[in-house]
Amino acid sequence: MKKVLLFCIAVQMFVLLPAQTTVSFEQLFATGDMAPYMNQVVSLPVTDTLYLNGYTTNNSFNMFVSDHRAQNDCGQGDNPRVVYSFTLYDSNTPGFKRLGTKLANVTMKVTGANSAEVQGGMTYIDHQRPARHGNIGDYDLKICGFNVENFYIVTGTSDNDATKKSKVIAALKDINADIFALCEMEEQPTSMQVLAAALNEAWGSNVYAAVQDNITTTSTYTRSGFIYKTSVVEPYGGFSEASTNNIYKKRNIAQGFKDLDTGETFVLGMNHFKAKDSSSDEGEGTRLTNANQLVNFLKTAPNKYADNDILLMGDFNSCTGEEPLRIIQNAGYTDLLAIYEPGAYSKVFDYTTELLDHAFASTTMLDYVTGATVYHINADERPARKYDAGTIWRSADHDPVIVGLRFGEGGGQTTSCRDLAENYTFDTSLDPFVAQSVTGYQSWYRDSYGYAKVSGYSSGVNNVNEDWLVSPAYDLSGYTMATLKFNHAINYDRDGRKEDYQTLWICNDYIGDVKTATWEQLAIPAYPSGTDWTFVNSGDIPVPQQYLTDNFRFAFKYISTETESAATWEVDNIQLTAVCAETALPMTLAPQASVYVSGRVMTISGAAGMYMGVYDLMGRTVGLSEVASDTYQLELPARGLYVVYLRNPAGYTETHKVIVP
Repeated sequence: MKKVLLFCIAVQMFVLLPAQTTVSFEQLFATGDMAPYMNQVVSLPVTDTLYLNGYTTNNSFNMFVSDHRAQNDCGQGDNPRVVYSFTLYDSNTPGFKRLGTKLANVTMKVTGANSAEVQGGMTYIDHQRPARHGNIGDYDLKICGFNVENFYIVTGTSDNDATKKSKVIAALKDINADIFALCEMEEQPTSMQVLAAALNEAWGSNVYAAVQDNITTTSTYTRSGFIYKTSVVEPYGGFSEASTNNIYKKRNIAQGFKDLDTGETFVLGMNHFKAKDSSSDEGEGTRLTNANQLVNFLKTAPNKYADNDILLMGDFNSCTGEEPLRIIQNAGYTDLLAIYEPGAYSKVFDYTTELLDHAFASTTMLDYVTGATVYHINADERPARKYDAGTIWRSADHDPVIVGLRFGEGGGQTTSCRDLAENYTFDTSLDPFVAQSVTGYQSWYRDSYGYAKVSGYSSGVNNVNEDWLVSPAYDLSGYTMATLKFNHAINYDRDGRKEDYQTLWICNDYIGDVKTATWEQLAIPAYPSGTDWTFVNSGDIPVPQQYLTDNFRFAFKYISTETESAATWEVDNIQLTAVCAETALPMTLAPQASVYVSGRVMTISGAAGMYMGVYDLMGRTVGLSEVASDTYQLELPARGLYVVYLRNPAGYTETHKVIVP
């Protein structure tokens, strides 16, 4: 009887299991949702990956995913792609991941028209945290525009306020700008001075000061303001309000600055336009009012500050192509991110990325710009900012925009290469390194003493493990040499095979999975004894010339076995240095190429082998190409002013402006 009963139960269980089928993402949403596959277990092909676009709750199990990262064009795009998204529940998810993480090898049970549950394992291809902000060229001045999200630095007293303060200070120190233009600061007369003092305390010296403004009111509305390095620039010409609306009187501001090294001056504007709300004038109408008032103020700025060189930054609450930005661009200001970082985003809202934070340069200012970038330290991070006090991650809800400037002879037309000196410790976390476990249950972790640590020994047993600690990516393509070194300690090494089990590897094709990258081992010159916790320096480890490319990474690989080794390895004080190639740039500062227009045909001479981008005043791309021959021609679509951006493989850049009359 027992055998028959067990047999019947087995048959019943077999009948209840849903059928499994392999379908593409396109097939899955062929009818607009997944209803036709209700209660079925489906597997996506290996070529179909999902993107993590957000979390539906403050729970890492509940992910909102799609087959791509959707970017909000604010209704300005032509035939935007239809986005099919759904909620994916994974009870085995390894904690919160950065938005933009890819999900591969997905098998799931469809539980609703727009929901599913992961079945078995799934591969997470992490969206890596940046090791530093992007390239802004060979700058002399670094300017940062940053919406710091309701930063109550004066009156904030709660633990959450203290955590927020520690994170903002950490982010500002990491960016290390010469001028910070900030918005959503607390509306207090002393808020900028208090921030400058807090940042100086973090530096341990009086590095920054706040611009003296005329803000004396206290209200619920947040304000904008400037802090600056006193050894690099000084304010001149006085503080200005570019908007006369009471609601925005303290948000759209300007100030003149003098570069102490060259004596050159420029005007910096910081702006915070009203958020969109088409149902009231405090939305759509106010944004247009903000833009028009800003443009009208800018017409008078050259008189007040005796300078036409104007840089505008801020949270404009508008996507590229929207009317408020068109008003600014039609007044003669160039969208810098459209040139230097097309496709950039600075915020994630409703599971889509959008570019709300911008930088614009006047025609004369454009000559001094060396680069512009968005530093992704916030938008892709877990929204709850109360976590990880003292780190730069999710210090606010917007990503900061950073612009490089160079004054003096040659302006911004100089090398993009600067000697590199990176140093990493693990005082608070493993970030920005990523731990990946290929085999075994152990993994790299941050030891309480502030080291990166791994061991295959647990509960009296040696375990089989293969664990990697992977560095962030570096672009070493503009350097002539690079060197690695670090401190490390090894204990409980019983077999003396450290060269096999505690090793260093490099590659330039890592995309999230150590198993798919092509790694090369580098010899570590000096190892610890293996019998105690004494740290030794590895010695200088040269990086082979063929790896001086973009996407360079290095990794620490640990192996333990059941019979030979389950040693403990600790790593700290990792240093990567690189020296710019002396031949990375032509010695002359004169432009390499000549650009002229006849009719509507633009001709570029002397630019063979260079990358070319042509943009109109709206920041729209007119042409992108690699210039194959010494003479290149392009027909421009209409009358107007165009910006031509050229870059050679060594990183040399130059910008030309042409007019089609």
